[in-house]
Order: sequence, then C-alpha cells, then structure tokens
Amino acid sequence: MIGKLIKRWQVLMWIFFVFISLILVFNIFPVNKGAGVGPGNGLDYGLDFAGGIQLQLRLEKPVDADTMSIEKGILENRLNSLGL
Repeated sequence: MIGKLIKRWQVLMWIFFVFISLILVFNIFPVNKGAGVGPGNGLDYGLDFAGGIQLQLRLEKPVDADTMSIEKGILENRLNSLGL
C-alpha cells in the first residue's frame, strides 16, 4: 500500500517541496547572508525592538508646549497599546 503511494508523482512532488521548504525555513544552507528574506535565510520576522527605540517628534509648524505634550501623549498611548 505505502509502496504504491510513494510511486505516485504527486506524492513525490509533495515530499520534494516539503523538503525544500524545511531547508529554506531552518537556514540549513546560509547562501545569502544579510540580504533579507531569500534562499537560505529563513524567515524575517520584522523589526526587533529588544534593545529599545527612540522616536523624534518634529512638527511642520512651531507650536506651544501644551500642543507638543498632547502630541507626545498621543504617540505614547498608541505605541504602548502595541506593547512597545
């Protein structure tokens, strides 16, 4: 039963693609270091904020201190709600 299943071209193609996917995801052959997502680089999960980040708030027009503190509060609330 399994011997007949293995001989089907669809099953062989599926096994081949699963094998290639595992090679690419687990970075077995690192061919393209530092170039982002590609063959041999595994997955790119986005930005890493582990070391901390710094944002600079610059407005187009000069404003008073109250408006600047309101804008700063809005940014802090939005970023803190995302867990940053």
